[in-house]
Amino acid sequence: TACIHREYAPITNLNQSTTFSFVGTGDYAKCQMTVKQRFNKSSCSTQNCSFNGVYQPVPISSSLKFIAVAGWYSVFKNLAPHLSLLPNKDNNYELTSLNLTQIKQAVKTICNQSWSNVHDPDRYRPFLCFNSMLHWTLFEYGYSMTDENLKNFQIVKKIESNEIGWTFGYMINQTNYLDPQYRPRRLLTQDEFIVLLTLCLLLCTISLATAVTAIYIYKRHRK
Repeated sequence: TACIHREYAPITNLNQSTTFSFVGTGDYAKCQMTVKQRFNKSSCSTQNCSFNGVYQPVPISSSLKFIAVAGWYSVFKNLAPHLSLLPNKDNNYELTSLNLTQIKQAVKTICNQSWSNVHDPDRYRPFLCFNSMLHWTLFEYGYSMTDENLKNFQIVKKIESNEIGWTFGYMINQTNYLDPQYRPRRLLTQDEFIVLLTLCLLLCTISLATAVTAIYIYKRHRK
């Protein structure tokens, strides 16, 4: 496969009598072409479409802020050293100093690198070429985003000291399926939530105390 490092040959044993070896060729151009074919642009019936017939305003406003989490973070963390980019104090990556040409050059370096030149790889390292190619092809080719969008693009691990993962993104996505009439007009603030939670706990405590007292009085009268 063109999206795996040259000379890397993982072996998969499907059963005791059959062994398959997949040898990577590490070809940036072929890998890019293979990944692009996964995004069907021909199915778009209008100009306002990303891929696979999904509606999306094009171009995307450069004023919109985007964040990437989970898989994006774990992949970019290994790509960042090839861009001489360090994370901030929260271990998040700000991409304001980069452009897509630099990122694609880093991906090309990774894809064309011989496996024998990779030192102390972890279990995800063999797939860094493919994963990086997938992410940045999606960004530029799939979503038609540009260097201007990159300035408002963050790859994050934490927000306000809270670790962000794929479950958070899934939850946000699911809220889009709520009928508008059931959506709250506004969200509770943190202070409002604390007050309501305190009142709820207080009511539960009072109810429990009342129940215990009632049981005690009832048993006393039974005697």
